[in-house]
Amino acid sequence: MELISLTVSVLSLGMTIFLVVIVRQRFEYERLQRESLVKELKELAGSRDSIDFAKTIGTIERIVEGQKQQVESQLNRLSEEGIKAISDNGPNQNTDDLLKKLEPLLKEKAPVIKTESSEEILEIREILLELKSKFEEMAAVDKFVALLDDDEEKKSALISAIRRLGNDEIAIRLAVAYPSSGATSILQDIAISGKGNELVGWALEGIADSHRANGNLDQAEIYYRQSLVALENSLGDEHEDVAEIIDALAQIALKQGRPVEAEEFLERSNAIREKLHGTETAEVADSSIKLADLYSEQGKLQEAKKLYERALDITSKTLGENDEHCFQLLSKLSTICQAMDQPAETARFLERIAAHQSGKELHKTLLLLIPVYEATLNWKGLESLYRRLIELCEHDETRDELNKSEHMRSLARVLLRQGDKMEATDIYREVLEDYESYLGPEHDDVLGVVDELSDLLIEQGYLTVAAPYVMRTFKKTLNDTESDKFRRLLGKVKLLAERLVENGEYDVAEDMYQQCLTSMEKLKNPPKKAIIGLLRKIGALLARMEDYEKSEAAMRRAIRITELLFDEDHPETLILLMQLSHLLLKGGKYQEAENICKRVLEMRYKILGNEHAEIVETLVELYKICKLQDNQTEAEIYQESALDMADSLYGKDSSECKEIRQAMSNFDGGMTISGKYERVNQKTGKLK
Repeated sequence: MELISLTVSVLSLGMTIFLVVIVRQRFEYERLQRESLVKELKELAGSRDSIDFAKTIGTIERIVEGQKQQVESQLNRLSEEGIKAISDNGPNQNTDDLLKKLEPLLKEKAPVIKTESSEEILEIREILLELKSKFEEMAAVDKFVALLDDDEEKKSALISAIRRLGNDEIAIRLAVAYPSSGATSILQDIAISGKGNELVGWALEGIADSHRANGNLDQAEIYYRQSLVALENSLGDEHEDVAEIIDALAQIALKQGRPVEAEEFLERSNAIREKLHGTETAEVADSSIKLADLYSEQGKLQEAKKLYERALDITSKTLGENDEHCFQLLSKLSTICQAMDQPAETARFLERIAAHQSGKELHKTLLLLIPVYEATLNWKGLESLYRRLIELCEHDETRDELNKSEHMRSLARVLLRQGDKMEATDIYREVLEDYESYLGPEHDDVLGVVDELSDLLIEQGYLTVAAPYVMRTFKKTLNDTESDKFRRLLGKVKLLAERLVENGEYDVAEDMYQQCLTSMEKLKNPPKKAIIGLLRKIGALLARMEDYEKSEAAMRRAIRITELLFDEDHPETLILLMQLSHLLLKGGKYQEAENICKRVLEMRYKILGNEHAEIVETLVELYKICKLQDNQTEAEIYQESALDMADSLYGKDSSECKEIRQAMSNFDGGMTISGKYERVNQKTGKLK
């Protein structure tokens, strides 16, 4: 009897083990499905930047639903006898009843086994209870699925109920598959509690990404921090996913004006990647770039430069020097060096970029090199640079005639810096011709080239060639006589005319003066001071050309304008009157010259008082004029008055008095045969 009982027990145990194997296969299948789900969720999380969050959740929902159907199908394939035995047994019947129902099956298959079965039976009972619990869980899931069309609160309540049963995993999966505000709260609660797995972390990260994309940075930060807790608990502190969350928190901190905190986050993520991947990997390079960008924004340029150089070294080794990422890093480094006032370093990085470029991209980089070379006074480098730019503008792909002319103009300036005036002149002439054909003769850029060309011609001594260029630019400024440009070019005209006079080119100089005068007189509001100055220049030039009539006329016009602009007693008026008297002397009009000089003397007594150096000067001039007319009596009166005033002003034995006495005693009133006085200083117009 004992043998039979033992046999039955053993056979019952065998059958039960058979059922347990089937059940365990079912849960092994479920485990594999869960791992597949996690893998797909991770892939979705990895592509979260390029897809809509709602679409991601929809995909998760389909995955979960597909898994549920596969699990149900697997359960249906379980042994009908086992399922029937479990369901018939019921929750209130014990395992012995179950074994009795299975006894016929066990007797047919019973082998002779000698073992103690008490512990195995206890284990089987526990497994059967676990199996029953799993069926109850599936029933709960079925009830949940039936209510999915209900409102959000019911879904949340069902998930919470499942979680209270002690199964956080199912609650997490359902919260992810069927998102709602309540489901999100459950995920947050699980994460904060420290029980969350990577699925919770990825789900909360996806929610955070959505808030960040919509500009809700405060909410995004909350979810990122909760996601970080869940991922750290499930994956550990040193994981790539953890580093990504920390990067996101750094960017939020930076946008919210917390650079110190952002720096701490990035340093941490950088350290994680170095530990995970080593120091020479693309991940470390990317992390270094993020931290360098932050340092750059904070003004920590030296720290940023070191990290960019490190990233460049890694990227060059892993991707090759021709990779676009290398060019981006070289560009960042050139910008950093320029900000640090390191032009030589800036040039080095830009030259590395240019060495791998062609066409339009090369053109852009060469343009960036221009101010760098200028800062280092690298004129040879600039010359080569502009010649390369000109060549690029001649190619079909990058043809640009206007830019070519501009680069040629710059090349001419660089050549001037190096003293090559001849080639610079030829280039300016070519540029001028091109500009006139593209822009028209009156364009500001065209006139700018004309102005520069005239300067170059004057510098080389080609004064008569430069004259028409100078007048062309001057006439263009007459619409704005208050501008600095007008004043500059007016001075340029005067200086050129004076140099022409010195070279004996009187006719060209007079023509320049007359053109200036005519142009200014036609203006709505003529610049009177400038006109007075020109008339004085014209009068002096005409006197040198011995055309005293025209010279006198010019001076009289200048006096009239001065009297209107100021008044008769103004110092400017007196100066012009004295110059007119000298011109009259040159023309042999002594009496008229004397009358004007007497008028000046009277005005000076009135303005300056009884004693003044200018009064002494006027008395001396009157003495000489009287001597020229052989009016000895008046000459002596003026001589005595001049000496007495000089003695009073300077002292009888002063050098000034001695000079005045000597000038009057040495004056011989030399006359030409024609009766014209020739002892007049050509620069001052005064009698010698």
